[in-house]
Amino acid sequence: MVNRAVAYLNGRSPYVLHRLDQGTSGLLLFAKSVLAARHVTHQFRERRAQKTYLAILLGSPEDDRFECDAPIAAHPTDAKRSVVVLPDELQTHPLYRSRGFRRQNRPDHVSTDGLPARPSHTRFEVLARSAGGFASACRVKPVTGRMHQIRAHLAALGCPILGDRIYGSGKLSAPRLMLHANRLEITHPDGEPM
Repeated sequence: MVNRAVAYLNGRSPYVLHRLDQGTSGLLLFAKSVLAARHVTHQFRERRAQKTYLAILLGSPEDDRFECDAPIAAHPTDAKRSVVVLPDELQTHPLYRSRGFRRQNRPDHVSTDGLPARPSHTRFEVLARSAGGFASACRVKPVTGRMHQIRAHLAALGCPILGDRIYGSGKLSAPRLMLHANRLEITHPDGEPM
């Protein structure tokens, strides 16, 4: 898609503002100018940009609306994975408060095994359930934007996304990850809601 955007812009590279995990379908967002990119990036940083995904889950959550507010950390041995750090595992770690650790987005907590965790919050709404409860269609709204946040949260809740080869259970297969970026609400740099 970036190559198509470069061709559209007569050889100039676009600013990639919303990208997707491999296997996820849906909306991408590019900016043509640095000013537009800064404007939209600021909206993401301030959590004013609203993203909505559609997913097919394995299993049937008890509630029609539910949330997962659990920090996410990088996997200790697999750079392509994230792990959910459960609240009872969290502890404040003095290393991240010290003068020697100077990273702008330093984590507030670490798990008991030392994984730096960042706050992560996702909202879910069940749209339909299959007969027998083996699958559910769900609307997903991530409040924060961590790597694999939706996938990791759903797996931790016991309802992985159908076709997820990284976080899935392997009970049912699908030709691809059943996660789709359906909607993205931002304010255009000219001031119009989009």
